[in-house]
Amino acid sequence: MKNHSLEGLKQKAQRFTCTMVCGTTGAAQSIRGVTVVVESTPITCLYDSPADSFLWIVYGQFVHEDEVRAFLDEGKPPATPKEISVSDELAKFDRYRADLLPVLATHVQTEGREQYETLVRLSEQWGTLYYAPGGYTQLLEAIERTAKLGHGPVPLNVLVGKQDAAEAALLDVAERFMAECKRLDMSSVSA
Repeated sequence: MKNHSLEGLKQKAQRFTCTMVCGTTGAAQSIRGVTVVVESTPITCLYDSPADSFLWIVYGQFVHEDEVRAFLDEGKPPATPKEISVSDELAKFDRYRADLLPVLATHVQTEGREQYETLVRLSEQWGTLYYAPGGYTQLLEAIERTAKLGHGPVPLNVLVGKQDAAEAALLDVAERFMAECKRLDMSSVSA
């Protein structure tokens, strides 16, 4: 299979002639252009010499040049899956926990705290580790400031070590919280 580029198709369209046939009447006309098939997709590039412009047809429909460029992935690096950081996962869990708190509060009020004691305690522990002074969110801010300035009151390597320890503790709390939610059949937030 031959690879095609947007500019390559434009150059070919200026040099070659293709025949366009009307599907209804069968009438045909020769025009400057080229048609190629890329991954089973027919792409036609027509060159209008008086206007020095190009028209693009994909699957019989006129499309904008940017759509053809995107299809050909011109100039784009190969797609690599985005790595999800621990920080992103912790923020995601924090949103989940925040959404679950009203449901938890309702259960505690209607059924008593005893059954939900572990979940309440883990939620409070999370809040302390994540939001309290010196907690995870402040640690991330300190790391960002230090990295931006190149120095800070605490060396960056020390802050990163603290981040690793904080993440381990938060992941442990999140895992126990999710296990307790599952045990209590509260794994989904219901409004």
